[in-house]
Amino acid sequence: MAVNRRRARWILAAAALALILAAYGAVQILRTPRVANRLCSAGVKLLGRQLGLAASVEACRIDPLSARVRISGIHASDPASPERSVEIASVDLRLNPLRALASGLWI
Repeated sequence: MAVNRRRARWILAAAALALILAAYGAVQILRTPRVANRLCSAGVKLLGRQLGLAASVEACRIDPLSARVRISGIHASDPASPERSVEIASVDLRLNPLRALASGLWI
């Protein structure tokens, strides 16, 4: 029985290490400019589509540890009349208040 406990401890330790490495990898992937830009572009385009606007983003930075997103160079225009457009230099979003609303959901 001692051998089974020892083996179970090693399996548990290996699983914990794998979980830590996966979380670390996910944080590092979200911090890369390529992934951050794709996520923000998709989100802004979806928001623009819901509002009936053509929207784009120049750059985005995601910091998962501090739950912050910084979007730079947002441009939105009305497809029917392109002269009606809005440009925003940058937006800094703090996602911490969403945790309270989600009642325990950790982002």
